[in-house]
Amino acid sequence: MITYIKFELNEFITPGQSVETNHATVVVCCDISSKLTKELDLVYDKDFWFEEAYYAQNGKRILKFAFKNDHTAFISKMMGIYNG
Repeated sequence: MITYIKFELNEFITPGQSVETNHATVVVCCDISSKLTKELDLVYDKDFWFEEAYYAQNGKRILKFAFKNDHTAFISKMMGIYNG
């Protein structure tokens, strides 16, 4: 069972700007992935992976990560992994 965690970024992107190629999006995605692997000893593409980036209706950037199971997602969420 795959579980998803969405990270809402506080930076806004100008509507129409490509979220997939936005430099800040890539940096944050890499930072979150790095923290998950270092702090939780997870393996990228085995335990978790980046699923997608998109705009919410409020204009905020959302990064969606997939986790192999509920337990891994729960621990990741409880650890408070964030970009900052």
